Amino acid sequence: MHTLESVARAMSALPPATPAEFGAELSRQVARLIPHDGYQLRGLDPGTGVGCLVVSEGGYRAAAARRLEINECGGRDLHSLAALTGGDRRAGILGTGAIEERHSVRLHDIMAAEGFGSELRVALIHAGVTRGTLTLLRGRGSRPFSAAEAGHAERLSAPLAVGLKRFVAGRRPRPPGGGLAPGVVVVEADDTVRASAGGRAWLSRLLPPPPAEAGDDALFANLWSLVYAARRAGGEALTRIPAGGGWLAMQAQPFEAAGPGAVVITIQPASADLLLPAFASWHDITPAERAVLDQVRRGLPAKQIATRLLLSPHTVNDHLKSIYRKTGVTGRDELLAAWA
Repeated sequence: MHTLESVARAMSALPPATPAEFGAELSRQVARLIPHDGYQLRGLDPGTGVGCLVVSEGGYRAAAARRLEINECGGRDLHSLAALTGGDRRAGILGTGAIEERHSVRLHDIMAAEGFGSELRVALIHAGVTRGTLTLLRGRGSRPFSAAEAGHAERLSAPLAVGLKRFVAGRRPRPPGGGLAPGVVVVEADDTVRASAGGRAWLSRLLPPPPAEAGDDALFANLWSLVYAARRAGGEALTRIPAGGGWLAMQAQPFEAAGPGAVVITIQPASADLLLPAFASWHDITPAERAVLDQVRRGLPAKQIATRLLLSPHTVNDHLKSIYRKTGVTGRDELLAAWA
């Protein structure tokens, strides 16, 4: 008999894997308690709240990504991320036939077009930090998700968040290889996308194999969370993405030369300075430890760090021990090698 405790234990011990392998195993474990036909796992940059990871199987097609983001940004549909993180419930169901679902665009427009009849969405939250969302789907004609299954999902919120955090934290804090120049993507006000060759090359690295077979809908699916974040802010937006052997940074800002509402996105390897805040959050590194880590990364010895940060050498060494433990390294040399 599968229990919440056994599924939670399995989530805390998932082995290193590719995003697709991780998502498949997470789905398999959750299905022991909540059977489903498809899923979509979404990770969020902990510093900006912008999507940084999307893994899906049997879920929404890439062509629906933009419509889902528009629906999410509107914040008026049922069980939006804002509602799940700001309320007293972490999970919500669409497709129960409840009267409040009458005006749900996601249910009657997006889900119906995708062939789904029921959706169970859960916010993945641990220690007050929202790490992402998991959306479970059942096809039209299948039994809707039940209140009991929503309860299971709610109790799995923290273990799933921990599993996602461990997966992302396992990516080494270095830029991906390959020697590609920065790429540029322009998204016009009507969401027409124009991408440079470099932009397409970087975006293709975010696709599951074989990326050569992916169309533009799949290629651009990772842009929409960032695009709409920049439009909401009326300024810059950022996400740091674990990609293959390293980390990418995607930065968006308004592009008035292309007209009101247009956004330009730069895609390039994440610099150490840009990556450090996200790295610290994924590893639960405190602000004091982060300040020490930043100095270590710049090559300063412990005594100089203590002088610069107005700390005792003993306190600096305590912070270093904590950083080594949280990042899974044995000492300073291994820590620096990870950032090389």
